[in-house]
Amino acid sequence: MLKILFILLITTSTLYVIQNPSKSGEAFNTKSNQGKTFVRPLAERETMPRPTDFTVDYTSHNTVALSWDHPYNAQQKFDYQIYRNKVLLVELPSSQKVYVDEHLLPSQGYQYEIFAVDQTGWRSHANNLKVTTHENIAPTFLERITKIELKKNLELNSDLYTFDVQDLNNDTLNFTLKGQDKSLFAIDSETGTLKNKQYLIRDTQYQLQIEVTDGNSKASTPFTIKT
Repeated sequence: MLKILFILLITTSTLYVIQNPSKSGEAFNTKSNQGKTFVRPLAERETMPRPTDFTVDYTSHNTVALSWDHPYNAQQKFDYQIYRNKVLLVELPSSQKVYVDEHLLPSQGYQYEIFAVDQTGWRSHANNLKVTTHENIAPTFLERITKIELKKNLELNSDLYTFDVQDLNNDTLNFTLKGQDKSLFAIDSETGTLKNKQYLIRDTQYQLQIEVTDGNSKASTPFTIKT
């Protein structure tokens, strides 16, 4: 009878912890039932080893690649929780030991913490590190065009010019057309190819400005189109 009662208590307590993890990943130490408070037995609070070798493998202006290890076999059922600046970033299975954090701000400091969390919701002590992302390098025009001269009459949507831009961070670029005559023209936001949306008048100068951004920094240059 005592053996059966002991098993029942363990099962009930474990079930409670599985069903009641806190938002930060720690299980509650106490529970309330009909006005009474119950404390989880110390015998059930097994210590989960913390992750080891928590390392930054790669850093760029907007990316941090992390890796780690753990004393347990990866086939054992537990999870990892990674926090960035005290906010839960991701929860990963025990089989995963790498994570790439993207879309970060350049020249920004970040603090990472990693916990191992067992199946009942109890987590290990943290392993932590700090990292600063690299400075962003703004895109640059490889050729500064100030005037585009058109020698003949053009059909609608003719390719007038393609702006050649270099981005040393290999970011995705976005082109925008500005200036007083921008309504007469169109720019492909991905390729930087300029087209005419309307028929152009001979012996006229159109005032435009091209702007390109990598999501963090921008470059722009004014130019004219002479017909």
